[in-house]
Amino acid sequence: MTNEQKISKMHEIMILIDSSIQLADNHAELLLLASAMLQRSTDIFDGLLTKPGRKILYEDVLQCKF
Repeated sequence: MTNEQKISKMHEIMILIDSSIQLADNHAELLLLASAMLQRSTDIFDGLLTKPGRKILYEDVLQCKF
């Protein structure tokens, strides 16, 4: 997959996520959605990277200075 294809696919996925965000009626539902997405992301990372790999990924992300 080329870099351009990855960017295009990411854009498609972000449209789905943005649509889900728009369905939230209030802050509580938005937090519920974020929690569900975090749980699903964790499941995906665990399946592909294993738990130790996921922990390294999260630690690296937390070290980033935005």
